[in-house]
Amino acid sequence: MHRITIVTAFLGALAYLAWELNQLLRTGDRIAGLRALLAAVVVVGIGLYLRNLRARLDAKLRPSPPPRDGPAA
Repeated sequence: MHRITIVTAFLGALAYLAWELNQLLRTGDRIAGLRALLAAVVVVGIGLYLRNLRARLDAKLRPSPPPRDGPAA
């Protein structure tokens, strides 16, 4: 469930970034540029978190290797 929430946040941040870039191009407003820059930082941050989450979940859900037996005595 957590992964679905993070993907949704990522897509929402991408949509907001596109919105702000559109505002910047249409109006040339500097504050829209600042908001677009901040949105881009958030998109990158959420993307890195999602990538790290996938790696951690894969490691946690992968079955552990069978124990290796030592030399017979």
